[in-house]
Amino acid sequence: DEPFWPEGVHGLGALGSPMPVEYYPLDVHGAGPLLVALVGGDAARALVGKDEAAAVRTVLAPLAQAMGRELPAPKQVVRSRWTDDPWAMGS
Repeated sequence: DEPFWPEGVHGLGALGSPMPVEYYPLDVHGAGPLLVALVGGDAARALVGKDEAAAVRTVLAPLAQAMGRELPAPKQVVRSRWTDDPWAMGS
């Protein structure tokens, strides 16, 4: 699989987006392209009640807008739920 993001970038973001997300492209041990998206604060809390598909659309929307095109659907999603962890307390 080929990544949809530009080669050689270490981080991506969409300035001025109502959903502040930081994106980090990785290729862990040659396992293929992986995009990590970090969302915090009120934006992260807004995702808590969304189902998986809606959360993915919401998180990828700023990147799609910044890139000026529709993005391919991820093949797999791993989603942390820090707000549900009593020890992390949302951190």
